[in-house]
Amino acid sequence: MNPNSVIEKIVRSVSGERVLQEIVPILERNSPFTSTAFAEEALYLTERLLALGFRDSQMIQFPADGKTLVGDWVLPTGWDVEKGELRVAEPSITTSFARVPKSVVMYSAPASGVFEVRSEPVRGCLYFTPIRGIDLWGVEKLCRSHGCAGFIVFNEDLPENFTRWHNDSFLPRNESGLFAFSLTGKDGRRLAEHLRTHGFARAAVELVTRSEPRSLHLVTGTIGEGAGEVWALAHLAEPGAWDNCSGVAACVEALRIVDQLVKSGELPPLRARIRVLFSWEIYGFLAYCLDRGRETDASPGGFRSLRDSVKAGINVDGLGLPAAANTCVNVIANPDAAPDISDSILAWIARETNKMTGERLRIEPAAFGLADNFIADPCFGIPCPMFEHNESPRRLWHTDADVPDALDAQSLHFATAALASYLYLVANSQDWLTAEQIDQEFLPSLLPGDQPEWYKAEVQALRRWSALRYLGETVPLITEPTPDGLRRLAPGPLTLRKLPYSIRDSIEWSPAYSTYLNEPLFWLNGARTFEEVARRVRVRFPGFQEGKLYEYFRFLQEHGYISGLAPTS
Repeated sequence: MNPNSVIEKIVRSVSGERVLQEIVPILERNSPFTSTAFAEEALYLTERLLALGFRDSQMIQFPADGKTLVGDWVLPTGWDVEKGELRVAEPSITTSFARVPKSVVMYSAPASGVFEVRSEPVRGCLYFTPIRGIDLWGVEKLCRSHGCAGFIVFNEDLPENFTRWHNDSFLPRNESGLFAFSLTGKDGRRLAEHLRTHGFARAAVELVTRSEPRSLHLVTGTIGEGAGEVWALAHLAEPGAWDNCSGVAACVEALRIVDQLVKSGELPPLRARIRVLFSWEIYGFLAYCLDRGRETDASPGGFRSLRDSVKAGINVDGLGLPAAANTCVNVIANPDAAPDISDSILAWIARETNKMTGERLRIEPAAFGLADNFIADPCFGIPCPMFEHNESPRRLWHTDADVPDALDAQSLHFATAALASYLYLVANSQDWLTAEQIDQEFLPSLLPGDQPEWYKAEVQALRRWSALRYLGETVPLITEPTPDGLRRLAPGPLTLRKLPYSIRDSIEWSPAYSTYLNEPLFWLNGARTFEEVARRVRVRFPGFQEGKLYEYFRFLQEHGYISGLAPTS
């Protein structure tokens, strides 16, 4: 099999315009930004996969009740909004859920009344603060400790007319009863100036929300009849065309095209089934892995049935930005604790696809960053590079400006063709890859850097070992636990959200979605001591001081997340 010929056929068959058309109905359904909207999105996609004839197309439901624990992730309770309005008297500012659904911070509690707005946290008041990014944990913690009724934020790093939406606050079930609104940059600056001059403002709030047990959905379907699977993961439940309706739509088009080319005889049959998985970021995919794997062992290869049945995956999250100086397609590597040549295969396919589609885009490798590629965690053992089209600065990210008009059909054509080519060529890797080709083209690390020679040699040896899977061979585990080794007791990334606020508010760590606080745990294989883990963490994260790492690990051991950490002398 000639892989370049495969890519050429896929490039000719994929349509970026079709991907744009796929995006629109998905975004229409999830834009109201509530549990009901996300359920409608999942139902639509299930029906879409069934209509396309994908096998095993179904919607799997997990209990979204604010109590069910999957790994260390508590599935959030269901949440809907009947009415949400904030009216500031002076300066005159009004925002509402009806006009801008994303102005109400998700999982806000119901509220009604007139509140003082202040730029410092005061009991019973609305705390107003500018922020950067999307993390509201520090603001939420501050309001809780001072007895605030809620808070108002705006992003000072965004254009004036953008509203940033927030879906990671008050989790898992808003026990503190807080509520919050997000303003545009323009309104936020006006309110900030008023507070600097007058000290306070008054705001009328009418917020009718409902929290109750619902379902968290995962949509899946397959093509092909081969042995084993290759996974394509794209998260739902975020109301952005780029983030991440584009990833979902690209997966639909990629599988449709591969299925069409195989059934028409233009491509040989698949050696492995290709499975698409759509769900809430991390939550749904982790629930699926734990439910399907049926194991609970957090040690490397602990989820043996997954490791043995899934050859590799790819996580797509945000595709289709226009070619521009401030945009870049990132091929995000597997973690150094579980290196694999799948990231180099994806990078090569992306470069070849770019050549065939006009070389419009800049493609750069990037180090592992935690998202739905968490399945590359050694306990699951599924290699999973990530494919993402980024902008710098990230102005569309989690804002109401993330609409289909912001995307480019040619970029979507490139990304979807590269995705489809990766899925097909990994599923059929035995038909085109040789040991010699792996050594020459794909074995070198995707990110050669200034690491010490011992570290490079370790990563290279693991890449060579893992590459056996692409030649159709079994990849046995190469570590055995020892009495002195550090062990993980919770599979998957950590959040610490099962702990009570009294503990969570007293610590500096909030590991949900954090690469910095989760990737170091990947080196806990039951055989390494703290010193051996710390030596590797120093290379990967030079700013992570050994004393801080020990303090973090000690906390995790005290609360049942790891074991084997010895007291310091």
